[in-house]
Amino acid sequence: MPKISIIVAAYNVEEYLQQCLNSLSNQTFSDFEAIIVNDASTDATAEILRRSAEKDPRIIPVTHPHNQGLHLTRKTGVEHASGEYAFFLDGDDDLAPETCAQLAEEINQHPVDILHFGISVIGENGILDDECKAFEAFNNTQTKNCTGSDIVRNIYAEANGQQVDWRVTQRLFKTSLLKKAFNNMTSKRLERAEDGYECLVISALAHTYRSYKECRGYQYHYGRGVTGTNQVTASKYAAFCQQFSQCFNAAQLFANQNPSLDLQDCVNGYRWKATELLANDLNIRIADEDKPRRFKPCSKRSAQQSPPAKSGVLPATTHGRPLHLKTITIL
Repeated sequence: MPKISIIVAAYNVEEYLQQCLNSLSNQTFSDFEAIIVNDASTDATAEILRRSAEKDPRIIPVTHPHNQGLHLTRKTGVEHASGEYAFFLDGDDDLAPETCAQLAEEINQHPVDILHFGISVIGENGILDDECKAFEAFNNTQTKNCTGSDIVRNIYAEANGQQVDWRVTQRLFKTSLLKKAFNNMTSKRLERAEDGYECLVISALAHTYRSYKECRGYQYHYGRGVTGTNQVTASKYAAFCQQFSQCFNAAQLFANQNPSLDLQDCVNGYRWKATELLANDLNIRIADEDKPRRFKPCSKRSAQQSPPAKSGVLPATTHGRPLHLKTITIL
């Protein structure tokens, strides 16, 4: 059994995948496996993965016969993971060479179900340095070590302050916890807000949590993929709303099926914070002529009175600044 399983979701990332895989092969810590799940890519992802696996047997390719989305890609990776601990890495991101060594040393000294580590943010495609610094500062803020229900409540419950992000790619998990959690998750396709749902389920089932933000070896390329501030069409935004709604429904179903966990306020908090992301996208990323004619800010509170936006990822266009839009209806 390897110490660590690295689960990489890869879909049409031919431009970035080799850099990602090279960063795995170049780890100074050798006792790991890398489960790379190719979600039926239509570009050169499969060939890049094949060549890298031939050179490094720790790289283990898994291929979906058809595209299933990020949630089910992670679910497949968890099913194949055999390490004592595991973490997620996106195929367009990469790791600093000492990352696994630092995580292994920390988890050996302080064994926990969830070890929450830091991040280094690299701006791409026009993302400004100030935006990167704000994103990095929020995600690297030291959080409180905790146990039991406080693990999930510190992330989602408004009464606990919602001070912790829900990024599943910034956590080292006990693999047995991941397997239990993903077995309790939906087998439906989920995207966009799936990490908030996944983190809710995992955290609700965890017993111990420790913060280790000094480790910042996860190199997050901000501006690749769906992150950033680029404009989207109204139809694309409508798809975002549907994707968020599906994640909300999955979270509600888990709460309903596990009443002893008392998760309703956490589900409500997840829905609220994720909806802030959508409202902000509508305000900034949709051209004025494409916005609904009846759309207008629904809150009379000033920006100074609005709570700062916190979630798994800071809203792409606020970067820690208060939102002007507070509500949006998700059907």
